[in-house]
Amino acid sequence: MLSAHLKNQIEITDEHAALLAERSQNWRQRKRTVVAQERSILGVDQPIVAPNGVRPRKCDNELRLNIEEERNVAAQMDKGRNNHLAKLEASERNTRLLNQRETNLDRQIEAEKEFFNAQLEKVEAELAFVSSLQAF
Repeated sequence: MLSAHLKNQIEITDEHAALLAERSQNWRQRKRTVVAQERSILGVDQPIVAPNGVRPRKCDNELRLNIEEERNVAAQMDKGRNNHLAKLEASERNTRLLNQRETNLDRQIEAEKEFFNAQLEKVEAELAFVSSLQAF
């Protein structure tokens, strides 16, 4: 009877050990998830990877620094390119606006010319009428 009781304890202990191992695995996974979320929030969500796709060892600081420097340079180049593209777009937009203003001014000048020509014709007609009245 005592051996059956010990056997049940061993089985329970094995189950308990399996449960503890599973909980431990779950805890490690949660910890990885939390760390990944924190890294993502801090903006360090991408692990440093060498050009050959292998993660460098902690003692390989020089390679890590080179990779970080290359990433920074690439980010600055992207930022510079984006700034340059934004300036080009702004320049094109300004050119379009200037062309529109020029077109509007040309239309306004044409309208004013037509108005003054109409006024001139009106004055000439009145002058001709006055001249014809003086002739009588």
